[in-house]
Amino acid sequence: MRHPFKISSAIIVLILAFTSCQKDMQTQPQMQQGAVQTLKSAGVALSGSTDCCTSGTVEDTTGWVDSADAIAGNWPPLYFDFCSGDFVSDTDPYHLVWHNRFNSYITGTSGWTLTYLNEGSYPVTNYSSITCIPTGALNASVGNTMGMGKLNGMPMPVPGWYDYNTTTRTITPYRLMVLSNGTRHFLIYIESVMPEEDNTTSPPQYRARIKFHYKCLSACV
Repeated sequence: MRHPFKISSAIIVLILAFTSCQKDMQTQPQMQQGAVQTLKSAGVALSGSTDCCTSGTVEDTTGWVDSADAIAGNWPPLYFDFCSGDFVSDTDPYHLVWHNRFNSYITGTSGWTLTYLNEGSYPVTNYSSITCIPTGALNASVGNTMGMGKLNGMPMPVPGWYDYNTTTRTITPYRLMVLSNGTRHFLIYIESVMPEEDNTTSPPQYRARIKFHYKCLSACV
């Protein structure tokens, strides 16, 4: 990433509830650019374009945001480019915008459509075994965005990719997503979103650690 960081021993992992309480950051804060990436993309990209066919696994953190801004939702969005396998600025070509609820919502950029696969037929555990995109089985997202789809196992009004448990305060992914432009298809598996807190500052600061996988596949024939 462009801004390396050092993790203080004082930073503790905090799993935050997505409830109406401000203490639990219900106001859906957005993300800043982070710093750790485990595996760069493999593939070929056309310079200055989003037309590429790549794959990768990314683990990253957002920038720190103080509690007042977090509660107010004043967190700049995070832009991801499959071609470079990196987070970029909004003036660069990009495919996805990460925002809202500690980076747990994603929105496809203009010209790209975000859909999902039914978890009954394509569970997240099948990510590595999927070798083509079953275009006839894709389901539409709402507003080209996917985020929390279930709360304590109960479906939300719009489809999403994870179930949030308010008792254990954990996010459980249950859907694979697909980003397509009609020619290119990226299969996306968000493995985890882990909020972190630094309570050595006043007020405390928050960020999120995310891990996700993606790969470019052809449509099934």
